[in-house]
Amino acid sequence: MLSKRRLLFFMFASLILHPTSIFSLDSNQVTLVRGEATILKADRKKAEKIYKGLQVNEGDSVLTKSKSIVKIKLMDNSTLTIGPNSKMEIKRVKQKEGTVIGLLKGMLRSKVESSNNSRKAKYKVKTRSVSLGVRGTDFIAVYNPQNNVSTNLTVEGKVQVAENRKVEGKGKLTSFGELVSTTSEIKEDTPLVRIAPDQLAHLRLGSGAQKKEKLEQEYKNVLKEYEDKKISGDQVPSGGYLDFNTGLYIFPESDKIVYDESIGSYRPQKLGEMLDDEGNFKPSPGYTVDPNYGYIKLSEIDDLDEP
Repeated sequence: MLSKRRLLFFMFASLILHPTSIFSLDSNQVTLVRGEATILKADRKKAEKIYKGLQVNEGDSVLTKSKSIVKIKLMDNSTLTIGPNSKMEIKRVKQKEGTVIGLLKGMLRSKVESSNNSRKAKYKVKTRSVSLGVRGTDFIAVYNPQNNVSTNLTVEGKVQVAENRKVEGKGKLTSFGELVSTTSEIKEDTPLVRIAPDQLAHLRLGSGAQKKEKLEQEYKNVLKEYEDKKISGDQVPSGGYLDFNTGLYIFPESDKIVYDESIGSYRPQKLGEMLDDEGNFKPSPGYTVDPNYGYIKLSEIDDLDEP
C-alpha cells in the first residue's frame, strides 16, 4: 500500500504531466434549464426536451422559448448562457482547433476560460453577419434575423469583432463595456460605443445585482474604469443601453440621462431605472423597442409604413 507521502507525490506529478486532466470536462454538459427549451441532436430529426445533465455534442442545436434560459458547460471550461427566444448550434469544440459556436437567433453570453496549455486556443461565435474571436473573456452576442443586426457587448476582457465580409482576423477590438453592431447590408464600419455604466455593473453582478448596495458599489467601480479609460471621437454618444431582444443600441428619453464629462459618457439620472432583473433595457411605459424602428412610442407604430 502506498504511503500518504508517496500518494501525494504521485498526485502532484500527475498535475504537472497532465494539467488539464482534472480541470477539463470530458463532455459538454447542460448545467441549468429555466423555462422551456429543446435540443435537436445532430443524428436525429426530431427535437426533444432539454434537461440538466444532458450531454451536448458537436452539431447539436438548442432552442429556447420566451422567458427561458439554458446554461452549458463546455469541455474547454467555457460557459454558454442561451437567452430567451434564442437558437444556437455547437459547431466545434476541440482542444487544438478551438471552439466555434453558431448563433442563429437571439442572445448568447459566453464566459471563456483562458487556455493555460496552448497559446493557439481559439473561441469563436459566428452569426450571419459577424465573427467574434475571443480568448479569456466575458461577452454577450445578439443576432436578430428580423433586422439582420449582430451586436457584441464585451463585459470583461477583449473581443475581436470581424464582419464576415472582411478578411479573417480583421475588425474591431472591443474592451470592457464596449459595444459594436453590424449588418451584412451596411458596407461601412459601425461606430464603437460604451454602454450605460449601470447596465455593465448589473451584467457583471448577475443575480447579485438585485441587491441595491452591491449594484451601487459595482456602479462606482465601473464609473472609475470609464474615467480611467475613455473612448474618443465617436459618431454615436456613449451611455445608451443594449436591448437583448432586438440587438439594438438604445438611447432613452433625455430627462432620464445626464452627460458626465469625467467619464466621456451619459449616465442614468436614477440608478437601474431602465433595467429589468436580467440587466436588459426596460422601456418606459408607453414605449417599445421595435427591431426595425428602434425605441418608439407605441402610439406611433401604427402610423409607420412597413420598411
